[in-house]
This record gives sequence, C-alpha cells and structure tokens, in this order.
Amino acid sequence: MCFFNPNPNKEKETTPSPTPTLPIPKVPFWEIEVNEENEEKEKITWIELYQHLFLGRFIFLGKPIDAQSTTHIVKSMIHLDQQDAEMNFKFFMHCRGGSLIGGISVYDVMQYVTGDVTTVGVGLNASAGAFMLHGGTVGKRFIGKHGRAMIHQPFVAIFEKRRVRLTVEDAQYMNHLRNYVAEIYARNLRLSPDRMYGKIERDVHLTSKQALHVGLVDQVLDKDKLKVIIADTRKNPS
Repeated sequence: MCFFNPNPNKEKETTPSPTPTLPIPKVPFWEIEVNEENEEKEKITWIELYQHLFLGRFIFLGKPIDAQSTTHIVKSMIHLDQQDAEMNFKFFMHCRGGSLIGGISVYDVMQYVTGDVTTVGVGLNASAGAFMLHGGTVGKRFIGKHGRAMIHQPFVAIFEKRRVRLTVEDAQYMNHLRNYVAEIYARNLRLSPDRMYGKIERDVHLTSKQALHVGLVDQVLDKDKLKVIIADTRKNPS
C-alpha cells in the first residue's frame, strides 16, 4: 500500500503534544494496626508524596497568599488538629506578600491549634508573609541563611477587584486590621506601638541575621536544625 501527500507543498499539520510532567513518586507510610487479639502490627502503605507530607503536617506556601491558599492552609490545619491535637506542624514558606486578611487568618489559626507550629522562611517573606513567619511557636521560628524578610506599614485592599464605595464600617475594619498587625508586631518585637509604627513607616528589609536580631525569628536554619525540625513530631508536655 502506498501513502502519499496530496498537497506536497503544504506542511504537515501536527497537534502540539502536552507538556510532559514528571510522575509523582510514591513513598512508604507506616501505620500501627490493632487486631482482634489486641496485638499491634505494623502496616506499610504506599501513598503519594504530597499525601505523605500532608499526613506528616508539612505545609508549603510558595506564592503570595490569596483566598485559595488561605482556605487550603486553614482547612488543612483545622482538620489535622482534630485528628491528633498533639502533633506539630511544619510550615515552610516563600511568600512575597499578598492578602493581609488571608495572612491574618492563617496567623490566627496558627495560634488556635494545639500542636506547635514551626515556621521556616526560605527565599523572601514580605508583608503578610513576614507576619505569618513570625507567628510560629516562640523558639521554633526559623529563616534560611540566605532568606530575606520585609515588614512595612499594614495595608489593606479589601475591594481591590471590585469598584465599590467604601463605607464607614469598611474604613473602621481596615483601621482595626492595621492596628492589630502593628500591635502584634510591637508585642512580639518588644517595641511600643508608637515606635513600631515609626519603624515600619517605610519598607524595612531584613537579612536573616537582622531578622534574628530584631526578634522576627528565633534561629537561622542549617542542616542540623532542619533534621531537628523534621524529627519534631509531637508537642512536648508542659
């Protein structure tokens, strides 16, 4: 059988193939099962990497926080806290800002859950990202050696995607959020609210050492500390 092109001068039309994606590896997950004789038996289940990290309470944020990422983080933390209130969270973030309301929502939930919340800042964490970074459990707030942070005057753009007329209540709410963030910073960084407002009148860029010095974080991350973070699974009894 002979195949030929009836239009030899016309280039062959091809459908572009989709961009290939790397397969997500599966990893072992160990569980303890109790049989009818009340004997414990170890069971190994192979699950996807993302599910394994989720069950290990590793949370990742690698973009400016928005409504979608806020909802995902808040739901995950509340669900996992209900499953086992004594397990700790590890929150790795590279958040260049985003929604202040979203950042405050995540910060508040971090204070509500029972387990400790270790925050690890990698890359740049600015504005709402810096606020969440410093909201971890005291003593467990880390920043990478080459990480950066930026804090500034709290700014709220509630209706940035809608053209509406702001009411007095809206203005009061925005002012309340600004004061809330400034007061939290002032308390945790051991400054008066007036001094805090003066300090963040402009953007304040911090290296990892400077973030440690002002009290935004507690430690600068290294290889040994990362191993400790990963192994820190359960809340120490007080």
